[in-house]
Amino acid sequence: MNEAEDQIMKLRLDEDPDSFPPEDMMGEVRKEGPEVYCYVPPQATWVDKWYVAAKRFRGREWALSEKEERRFKRQVNIWRTLNHPNILRLLGVCEFDKNRPPYLISQWMKYGNVKQYLKKFPEAD
Repeated sequence: MNEAEDQIMKLRLDEDPDSFPPEDMMGEVRKEGPEVYCYVPPQATWVDKWYVAAKRFRGREWALSEKEERRFKRQVNIWRTLNHPNILRLLGVCEFDKNRPPYLISQWMKYGNVKQYLKKFPEAD
């Protein structure tokens, strides 16, 4: 586990809700070319900078009905509360482009997704 992941794990056990990353990560997540990272000023209570994965929905216009928006928010809140070693932690949501789907911000995995990992380590089970 790298240092940022270790800090996140400690925060997950922290009872102070103000010390955990916010759901809305506007201003904390930056996109520079292909790289996306989370930056929080030094006075913040959790971490200062680490790479994150930014994923968004594709293939449809991003004009949600009220029902779809409630469902999306509910799913985000459910994912944020999951605590299992085989499930990536959802850190929050961020919009880089107006009128485009928001990005879901999760931990960065240095070996990529499951397919990439298994290709690199075929003996893994």
